[in-house]
Amino acid sequence: MRAPDDERLSKALAVLELLPADRERWAKNIKIALTLLANNDNELEFERDSAGLTRYIKALRELQVSHAALGLSIQRFLPPLEGVSDTISEAQIMQEMCRRSRGHPANKRTRSAVDGARILLEMCGLELTTERNGKWHLLSQIFADANRDLRHHLTASLAQK
Repeated sequence: MRAPDDERLSKALAVLELLPADRERWAKNIKIALTLLANNDNELEFERDSAGLTRYIKALRELQVSHAALGLSIQRFLPPLEGVSDTISEAQIMQEMCRRSRGHPANKRTRSAVDGARILLEMCGLELTTERNGKWHLLSQIFADANRDLRHHLTASLAQK
């Protein structure tokens, strides 16, 4: 169960160890990050639909082949297949988006939390370390609302940028 955003906000502010004068400004930035992460959860998960996209592309190609196999006398009474090639291309692009880099952790929510924490720390001018009790790791855990070790996500994020 996810902790309330107010609790996550106060934990994040404690991790950043900000001066009292900076707390309000950074609280606003953290609230924005938490909102973006919440909205990210509602996006379509292409990764789950990779097999479905494969079947969809295959079915569209079979439709093209079946239509081409019909005689011209029958084809003229059927709707043209204009746009099917474009639809196949778009589905292939979506399928490519589903694929993740080799060695890149799969959990999209956690990856987003790690990236959000990274951006905040870079904005604060703080050093990014992959230590278990480092600010990046702790802030990522707060954003992901997880207590598990996220260092493999931190390492993947460093390698990516």
